[in-house]
Amino acid sequence: MYQESLKPKLFPPLLHGLRLKTSARFKYLYVLDPWEKRIILLTKSGQLLKQYQSPAFDNLLDFAVSSNEKAIYLLNGSLIFRILPS
Repeated sequence: MYQESLKPKLFPPLLHGLRLKTSARFKYLYVLDPWEKRIILLTKSGQLLKQYQSPAFDNLLDFAVSSNEKAIYLLNGSLIFRILPS
């Protein structure tokens, strides 16, 4: 059932988010934005927590989040980057 729309305040704005991941056990929403070479962490109410952005993220294809949310793995072409959110 529809409850609400989220419009996070981001710069640059989220125009082309490719993938969104979350689960009932995750505290956060994770959005992959390959056009801006970033992964975004949001609260489940839509507030920005962090953005991880790098020129090295030039071919972002997919990502995974560890079950304890202590690591984010980015598939960038044939490379895998690991981010350890603090």
